[in-house]
Amino acid sequence: MSTKVTDLTALATTDDADVLHIIDVGDETGGAAGTSKKITVSNLLASAGSVDSVNGQTGTVVLDVDDLDDVDASNPSNNDVLKWTAGVTNKWQPVDWLSVLYTEFKLGGSTSIGNGGLTNSNLNLTSTQAKLKSGITGIEITETSPGDIDLIVATDATGSTAYTALNIDGSTTANEADINVHGKFYIHDVANTTKAYIRLNSAGNVNLSLPTSSGTLALTSAIPSVPVDSVNGQTGVVVLDTDDIAEGTTNEYFTDARVAANSAVAANTAKVGITTQQASDITANNAKIATVADDTSPQLGGNLDVQARQIDTSTTNGNIIVAPNGTGVFEVKGDTNDGAIQLNCNQNSHGVKIQSPPHSAAASYTLVLPDDTGTNGQVMTTDGSGNLSFTTVSGGGGGVTAVTGTAPIVSSGGNTPAISINTATTSVKGAMSAPDKIILNTIAGAFVSDDAGGVKNVAFESTGGISASAGVIVSMLQDTTADNTNANSKDFLGVVTSTSDTCVINGLVEITGQIPNGATAGRPLWLGTSGTFISAAPTATNAYARVVGHYVGPISQGTYGVFFNPSNDWIQIS
Repeated sequence: MSTKVTDLTALATTDDADVLHIIDVGDETGGAAGTSKKITVSNLLASAGSVDSVNGQTGTVVLDVDDLDDVDASNPSNNDVLKWTAGVTNKWQPVDWLSVLYTEFKLGGSTSIGNGGLTNSNLNLTSTQAKLKSGITGIEITETSPGDIDLIVATDATGSTAYTALNIDGSTTANEADINVHGKFYIHDVANTTKAYIRLNSAGNVNLSLPTSSGTLALTSAIPSVPVDSVNGQTGVVVLDTDDIAEGTTNEYFTDARVAANSAVAANTAKVGITTQQASDITANNAKIATVADDTSPQLGGNLDVQARQIDTSTTNGNIIVAPNGTGVFEVKGDTNDGAIQLNCNQNSHGVKIQSPPHSAAASYTLVLPDDTGTNGQVMTTDGSGNLSFTTVSGGGGGVTAVTGTAPIVSSGGNTPAISINTATTSVKGAMSAPDKIILNTIAGAFVSDDAGGVKNVAFESTGGISASAGVIVSMLQDTTADNTNANSKDFLGVVTSTSDTCVINGLVEITGQIPNGATAGRPLWLGTSGTFISAAPTATNAYARVVGHYVGPISQGTYGVFFNPSNDWIQIS
């Protein structure tokens, strides 16, 4: 066998088992140039990835869709689109989606293109309607005549509420359509920094007609009710006088000369308070009545209504005199109230009234004041016929003429006593000895104190002494501090005076300490905790509510007066 390649016979075909001689350049065990090896034709073709033929064609083969086994397309045309029909034919088959979409858009067929499951986000086309929506915001166009275009927007924070903001409605009238703005119509300036809006506030329909020429719209308040171009040729702010207004046959000016020449003025002499001389003065236009003072004998033709005014005088220290005629009187009538005369103080901030008895009394009488002012201590009396006089009061049968002593009963104002009691010689229901005697505790004025002199209150004195300090409310039965949280608040109570063994059981007392919070003169005081006075009833559960007296008022810094008079009633809070 020849060893030269050129001497070898070329094979027309090869078998997969035929062996070829090759040099493996990657294996240098046989030398640096590589090692001689052999390879079968089948392994060589498998490594090279070559093919014998394509659909029977060899050499350079040009393929089209019909040359593919898994494509079902006969005579494919330009712009055809293929889709894989898995599970059906398991082939690529032509689909005419682009053609269908183009046909629908061009011819107005019915189609809808969405984004999957969201049917409210789509492009919808029909032969009479087109719709482009994103969520609930979109544009809807209706072709049927009259046509309609709606601009719909979302108008809440979640985008769930649809609102037609702008609507364009066609009309059956040619070249006419309605543009409806539902809300405010904004007009911006050139720089888009400020804006104005137009909005209808009327419940009914309103027609607004724009001017036929250009100009500036103005507020109605800035437009004169009767706009004019000029006044007698003057423009701008015009100030008129009589020279600017022409007279007519009926609109003549008022002048002194015309009044003086008027015969009706001369004949008008019968007015109230105008004398013949005054009428002639008016006729001559020499002396008109300038004030009421010029009328020396004025009379009223009707009731005088002063409204919110008053009758006074400009004369210094002048009197206002009311002078009835003959037996006439100065009468003050009643209206919704009985007639009254009010005498004010010099500041007119308060006053006292003398008032008629009510209508139901059917009273009609006269009181005649005394001839003089009387003397100190006298009282005003009547003789039963309406004549008043001052009379000195004297003692009568069975009355007390005078009782003297060192402990007089006096008023809170400190006036001279009407009755005096000598405590050294006078006893109540016979003499009593300690510790059961009733003694009198001293107060000054209207309040309790330990001073000598003043009003005496009923008190209880204990020879064994009272354990509580002055001003504390105690149980007289148990000699313990009374407390609204304890049942002893229902006992016979007293309040300790400055004398530690004496308790006032009824009367005015002076308390040293903090004035009860919220106390008001004349209002009741309640038993508090630890023998204190409080200004409001207790509210705690199981507490005892009992009024123990009334607050009189502060005496001095740190002291206040109380009329101690414990109630016989009490309530336990449940």
